[in-house]
Amino acid sequence: CTVFGDGEQTRDFVSVHDVAAANLLALTSSSLQPGSIYQVATSQSVSLNEVLDLLAAAAPQPLRRQYAPARPGDIVHSSGSSARLQACGWRPQVPLAQGIAELLAG
Repeated sequence: CTVFGDGEQTRDFVSVHDVAAANLLALTSSSLQPGSIYQVATSQSVSLNEVLDLLAAAAPQPLRRQYAPARPGDIVHSSGSSARLQACGWRPQVPLAQGIAELLAG
């Protein structure tokens, strides 16, 4: 696995199950306003190194990391806020470690 930079850059990782639940809510709920933007996010920043640690713990084979120079223009930190969507009843349900384990069990 090649990591560009030191791996401390962060992202907001969301389970596909939670994304599907948000889409279902958008299709069935009258509380969401048509044409409005709702972010599907956990509001938690997780570093790429933390994700690799979770992958390594769940993987059946060793995970090798290779670090390369950061790429120009890469975003260092990114996370979202799902406050508007949560006000309509949606909440992220799948913790990152569980989502990774499900993905690898696949």
